[in-house]
Formats: sequence, C-alpha cells, structure tokens
Amino acid sequence: KIAIVLPGHSWPETNFYLVLAPDKTGVLLPSAFQTGCMNLQEIQQFLFASQGILRDHVKQLLSTLQPTGDVIDLSVTFNQFPIDLAHISFTSHFSELGFLAWHHMPRMKHLTGTIQWDENHGKLQLMQHRALFSDPDVFDQPIAFDELSGNVYWRVGSDGVRIVDLDSIVAKNQDLALYTQGTLILSPKHSPVADLHAIFTLAEANQVA
Repeated sequence: KIAIVLPGHSWPETNFYLVLAPDKTGVLLPSAFQTGCMNLQEIQQFLFASQGILRDHVKQLLSTLQPTGDVIDLSVTFNQFPIDLAHISFTSHFSELGFLAWHHMPRMKHLTGTIQWDENHGKLQLMQHRALFSDPDVFDQPIAFDELSGNVYWRVGSDGVRIVDLDSIVAKNQDLALYTQGTLILSPKHSPVADLHAIFTLAEANQVA
C-alpha cells in the first residue's frame, strides 16, 4: 500500500500495480494497470502533463467533459498505446462522478455505481444515491434526484452503430418520479433512433421552461 500526499491534501491509502510488456520493437509499454482508489481530476493533470500517454482525441474528450469524482478498484487492460478508449478494457466502481454537458447529454454530478467497458460492449450500473442534472435548455434550475438507479448496457453493431439498452432506470425526487426502459440506436451516419417506454409522474412543474 502507498500514501500519495499532494499539496494541501492526501489521497486515501491505496495500492496499485502496473504491468509492462514489450512491443514489436522491444519497447516496454503498459499492458495492465490496477489501483484501489484514484481521483479523476488529479490523474488527468498527470496524464495531460505526460507526453505520449493519451491520444489527441482522448485529451479533447476529457477536456470537454472535465470528469470529476473518484474511481475505486479500477482494473484496466491496454490493447493499444497511446491510450485510446476504443482499445481498452476496464472495470471500476465510481463515486461522486460528474461531467459537463456533451452533445445531447446534460451536465451530471454525484453519480455512484459501477462500470464495465471494452471495445465491443459494456455495462453501467447506477446505484441509489443523490444525483444532480443540469440542462439550461430544458430546466431553469438543476434537477436533484434523491434516487437514481438502474442498468445501462451498450454494444457495437455493424458499421459502427452503437446500441444502448436501458433497463429499469428509476429517478425520483419530491417533485417527480420516472421509470423507463428501452433501446437507443446511435449511428455515425444517421439520426438517433429511440424505442423507449416510460412512466412519468409529476407533482410540481415549476422548474420546467
């Protein structure tokens, strides 16, 4: 176990290991990494300051999303280097996860759950916990949920089409309750296609623009 001390604060005591393997030219490159706890903001500062670790489009995505929070029991396998999200596999718990708005997704904060990801499919499990959504185009104020739970599965189909299955997504607060499930089809060549079934109960609508 190690303790990482940074100016003004310290990370929780944690452990990690890194596996290096030679490429075709004999250069040692990371092939696997595991750690007990990692802060997303602080590890990004390290990755951005290091040369040759992240591909440019990954840096751009991280700069756009600006993810925050902690990942716990992270296990990563690298299938390509520099790091490309399309060529890694990982599993992790996450706590207090947040990121800025991206495409049609609202800004989110305080997410807790687990994630499994690889090149062809993945699973996101949201656990009951407070969460905050912000979308100025829809709501005058951020929307806080006392409960947000359910599973999101995704897989890659032909021609780069991504299929996202929503399984029993529940979002509740004192003003509303939402239960939804269904499928989203995201194509690089066509507009998204949604087949969703939802039960929506609204107590007060004073925050809807």
